[in-house]
Amino acid sequence: MQRSTRWLLFAYAVVVTVTALGMNVARNRTLAAFDNTAAKAEWDEWREETKRQAENPSGPVKRREAKAQEPPMLILMRDHFPAAVGTTLLAVSFFYWFFAITIRGSLRTPPPDDSTAAPRGIASTTPGGRP
Repeated sequence: MQRSTRWLLFAYAVVVTVTALGMNVARNRTLAAFDNTAAKAEWDEWREETKRQAENPSGPVKRREAKAQEPPMLILMRDHFPAAVGTTLLAVSFFYWFFAITIRGSLRTPPPDDSTAAPRGIASTTPGGRP
């Protein structure tokens, strides 16, 4: 295995680990912010406000009533956390390998020779029109 390949795999492991840890920190902060009685009271007030706005046809925008009993971010991070982590890791992996392969390929491509700059059979001319 080439040295650069080992570095790419190591960097990938670091990126995946940091992403997973970041998602875990986001989950803990979300649960701390939304899984308490004050946040539930705020959500209930918001639901009542959306219900009032949905019943008012003269408002500037037609609003739908919020149906969820809890904030959607709390539901996502508490009930669907494995799916959120899996989807995030899939997207991060795709972008990492896309950029890694693109950058590696561009660094390994040799620069063009001066002899191949102009197509064969066409003489290059100077500004005065002389070959």
